[in-house]
Amino acid sequence: MEKKIEEIVKPVKHVHITFTIPKLLRAYFRRNRKLLTFLPKSANYAVSEYFKQSLQVEGGMGGGIYYVQTYGSYYNYHPHIHAIVCAGVEKEGVFY
Repeated sequence: MEKKIEEIVKPVKHVHITFTIPKLLRAYFRRNRKLLTFLPKSANYAVSEYFKQSLQVEGGMGGGIYYVQTYGSYYNYHPHIHAIVCAGVEKEGVFY
């Protein structure tokens, strides 16, 4: 049985972030779709590092839900990530 997001995600503050790719690099992602698998990993790493450094929490863990979308509102090729991420990090059961 599948769990709902509310059953998995802890009740902490969260934010919606959109990560985009510069137009010069979009052609590479269009020709090699396997590159898209690196986008959520890179976005998660960037967000986690940002919160760890800005909150000065060494070894904390962040997390989120990341979704790859490959076209824009005009149906043009526009790979980007929509993410709902924790607005902080957790370490030893404490959310910062």
